[in-house]
Amino acid sequence: MARTDPESSAARLLRQARRRREWSQAEFARRAGMPASQLCAYETSAKQPSAAMLARLLAVAGLDLLAATPELDRLRQGQELADVLGLVDAMPAVEAAPSPAFGPFKAMIRR
Repeated sequence: MARTDPESSAARLLRQARRRREWSQAEFARRAGMPASQLCAYETSAKQPSAAMLARLLAVAGLDLLAATPELDRLRQGQELADVLGLVDAMPAVEAAPSPAFGPFKAMIRR
């Protein structure tokens, strides 16, 4: 099965939603309350919308996210993974406490 690039999927979904309503980018952006340049960046994959932003934009266009495609599921999972990795990066580094079972092997590792 071919993999779908999440960025191009979001861009394609937004373009399709806008065209379905027969809106210009300016009209869609106005209705969404954002600059047209931001919507253009999403539609061209210059920027990746968050899963929440994608859901909001699709809702503005009258699309129900509950009727999600597998592409939307992959986008959501990708955003969740990015969020988790961001949290991990933000956590302070700590050394793990030595395990008593590890003691006999510690000397071997130092050699």
